[in-house]
Amino acid sequence: MCAGLELVLGKLAVIEAQQRQHTLLFQQILGALGTQSQDSTDVDLPDDIHLPLDTVENMEILEDKLQDREVASVMVCFIFVYPFQGFL
Repeated sequence: MCAGLELVLGKLAVIEAQQRQHTLLFQQILGALGTQSQDSTDVDLPDDIHLPLDTVENMEILEDKLQDREVASVMVCFIFVYPFQGFL
């Protein structure tokens, strides 16, 4: 096997291990927040939150809504389960 390929495969293995650690940390955070959706892939945003945000005004509205702990927990779950959905 070529040295360059071995290097890439080694780096991918490190990234995979880090991703597993991050997943466990997120699950602990979600558990601490009291969410029930940490093992579920069925996470929906509240009806009045639409991503991506298209104006500064909508961002400010979302910031106000994130003061509600339940809304903040749902957003954390959504971003954890669907990290780039709706953002690209």
